[in-house]
Amino acid sequence: MAYDEPRARDSTFGEELVERAAALPSASAESAFRVADLCGDPLATPREIAEALSEDEALASLVLHTANSAAVNWGPSIADLPTAVVRLGLRFVGATALAAPGLGLLDGPADDLWPARESLHRHAVCTGLVAQALAPAGIDADLALTAGLLHNIGLNLIAGFAPAEFGYLLECGEQFWEAEDWIFGFSHSDLGAKLAAHWSYPADLVIAISDHDIPDPRTPLARLVRLADLLVRDCGIGVEPRQALPPSEEACGIDLEHALEIVHTVLLPYERPKTA
Repeated sequence: MAYDEPRARDSTFGEELVERAAALPSASAESAFRVADLCGDPLATPREIAEALSEDEALASLVLHTANSAAVNWGPSIADLPTAVVRLGLRFVGATALAAPGLGLLDGPADDLWPARESLHRHAVCTGLVAQALAPAGIDADLALTAGLLHNIGLNLIAGFAPAEFGYLLECGEQFWEAEDWIFGFSHSDLGAKLAAHWSYPADLVIAISDHDIPDPRTPLARLVRLADLLVRDCGIGVEPRQALPPSEEACGIDLEHALEIVHTVLLPYERPKTA
């Protein structure tokens, strides 16, 4: 389907999108944040965390699916949440729970854009896994996972609540932030940071979301997420156009040749052949 050039939105549209996301049923966010808190409690047991997970069907399904995925599965398939929590580890489950409300924004109608929303979800998961795998000393790997999972929540908002504009972004052939600037007056990174701040995410995560599309992110975590995002795009996973990778000195000192080897190992279950 071809999408016409959209009309420019006024300055209130970003606030409207954040309000619409905030107006979604709150149980998902509340249960996800409760699970994340439990995962940070040294006295919490896997069974207690599993009970909290079971209060939200979508979150429980996400954890079970991840525990059985090719990226982390080293044993027989499992169907119970306590075993899934043990297999993944408390910090991994906590990171996934924190990101779940943002990923839940991709739930939408079965329209002609659902394959792109599915690709956005796949890109988020892959970016999180790559950021976690590449996290150097000084950057918490599980925080990197969360930041990678969440980096595109602003684009998730646009995909769900501004479908005509999202369709145009998919077809315009520009870097998304370039087109977003004149359509909305803000980028999906700006929008995601507003939503993350509204949900009271830690400042490190807000900055990683805000800065993941700019050349000089403010923090090491944000630089890592930017690199992971670009590496995953370079593998053909996602909906945004590919973009040149930053030099190593701008990517937390990570050697890009070594990084690409790690990336292809992590993403092997997810990768699709590149198209010309």
